[in-house]
Amino acid sequence: MDWIHITGSRGFIGTELRKALSGYHIDETAATIDFDALNGKVGVLIHLAGSISDTESFINPEKYINNNIKKLARLLINNSFCKIIFPSSVTVYDSVGNLNPRTVYGITKLAAELLIKAYCKNYWILRITNPYGPNDTKSVFAKLKECKLNNKTFTIYNDPKSVKDFFPVEHIGNVVKGILGGSITPGTYNVGSGVGTVVMSLLETLCQRHGISYEYADPPPGLSIGYVPTENLLTHEYRRVEDEWANYLL
Repeated sequence: MDWIHITGSRGFIGTELRKALSGYHIDETAATIDFDALNGKVGVLIHLAGSISDTESFINPEKYINNNIKKLARLLINNSFCKIIFPSSVTVYDSVGNLNPRTVYGITKLAAELLIKAYCKNYWILRITNPYGPNDTKSVFAKLKECKLNNKTFTIYNDPKSVKDFFPVEHIGNVVKGILGGSITPGTYNVGSGVGTVVMSLLETLCQRHGISYEYADPPPGLSIGYVPTENLLTHEYRRVEDEWANYLL
């Protein structure tokens, strides 16, 4: 059995993958050191480490170029992975589905995809939509939790065009197990339910349902309005996020 090196394995998706892949040979050192310091490794790379905010990427593009591209390049040069699984992002698409990222974050994700394809023939690019679930500390749902627990006012961006696909993070673990088990061939895939949810309406519903005060604000520059991919989709059965998120976060 090949060793599996998971960078960023202590994060939201990484924690779910470590749980899903119990029984596999997981290299824990990949999670405890700066990932670009890995050297001479073979086996399977699951690359999760990186910077992930659309809006922050406009404010601090150098951080995103360094973390998401330069460090990945060193990781690929210094090791000889036989397989690479890379959870990318649907921010590589524009609002109508063209491969045309509109944020610095999306640009770095697309560049990372191209780097991986150049260095490894056995790759799985997983363009993730919007997972939710336990150990989430950064998403809009985590911010809702903070406002609920601390009696703060939640800010909803006044953007009725923003549509996103929310799905449980456990689906990513099932997809990765399918890859390692040989049931999913190398290639580029979208991952989600394929069902779009208007973000503004969803957040209004959650605030009203759970007694969270809210206010409206204009969206910041660089906020991705979202895209719900339906082609080449590794789909999870749609579940209403408004009925589920509190099970994980409240």
